[in-house]
Amino acid sequence: MPNLNEGAILYMPSTLPGIPLDEGVEVLRKQDSIIRSFLEVGRVFGKIGRAETPTDPAPLSMIETVILLKPKEQWRKGMDLDSLIKELNSVLNFPGWINTWGMPIRVRIDMLKTGIRTPLGIKVLGDDPFKTESLALEIERLLKNSEGILSAFAERTARSPYINIIPKREKLAEYGLSVMDIMEILEKIVGGSPLDRSVEGRERYPIRVRLARAFRDEMEDLENLEIITPSGAITTLGNVADVVVSEAPSEIRNEDGFVASFVYIMPKEGADLGKVVEEAKEKLKILTLPRGYLLEFSGQYEDIKRVRESLMFILPITILAILFLLYLNFRSLLKSVIVLLGIPL
Repeated sequence: MPNLNEGAILYMPSTLPGIPLDEGVEVLRKQDSIIRSFLEVGRVFGKIGRAETPTDPAPLSMIETVILLKPKEQWRKGMDLDSLIKELNSVLNFPGWINTWGMPIRVRIDMLKTGIRTPLGIKVLGDDPFKTESLALEIERLLKNSEGILSAFAERTARSPYINIIPKREKLAEYGLSVMDIMEILEKIVGGSPLDRSVEGRERYPIRVRLARAFRDEMEDLENLEIITPSGAITTLGNVADVVVSEAPSEIRNEDGFVASFVYIMPKEGADLGKVVEEAKEKLKILTLPRGYLLEFSGQYEDIKRVRESLMFILPITILAILFLLYLNFRSLLKSVIVLLGIPL
């Protein structure tokens, strides 16, 4: 089905995981400022991060911006929706960010049905998040410059950086400390967990005491973090624990019992999804999948596939029913077939 004009555009750029919150917010502000400069745009609302609810699993590396458009009479002469999206896409060219566009309601429905936020996507299914991500990155490389594809972007969720604090239990015992003591210190002055709550009328505000970023930005800062022992002596975190950086998944998707990695594909305007999928399958023939791994094309392509399968069953039954009704009218198979030939003609 063609896209319905909802009077708004949903802009959803993605970048690599691990982006600092301050940098993400700054990019969001710049993007909103550029979008607002267009005459056709009425209002812009961008969101980064997610609420504290499992119903919105959006990572920090994905921005969601709703662009409300002015009435068509106020647009520049000769401008249409497709041209506007092309212009926006050309000016919103930030290094490290991949643009995707759609209609708010349509994209939400697609995400609810398939988990894919672009018209077309590929799900890499397996049992190891690192292998599925590697395969997804290889698919991105193979399809990025394909004819009919505007952009291809593989999610980078398996190799996110984590800081691990590994307690040295012998050292903790020497200073009379426990693992829980270390956890509480890190949780409060590094993580910024609430210590108390301020009540101002009907409003509630959490009170946090946290080290300034300049004192916790580097590994050495954490290792030199001072800890007061029960006896009053002062030691450092690096003395009672190992501070190391490791890579681990920031999220693990599950599809039919498999670990899944997604490749988001944005077809060019007017491209036939069926043809784009066939070309993609041809290019991916050189990809060697390990045993137990498979690829699934998803997104709006699932609707196309489902309708084709239904029509292959429904059309022959419909034609036979029409032929039977014509035969009951004419009592002649030849006349019935002659009339039925009017359908293709």
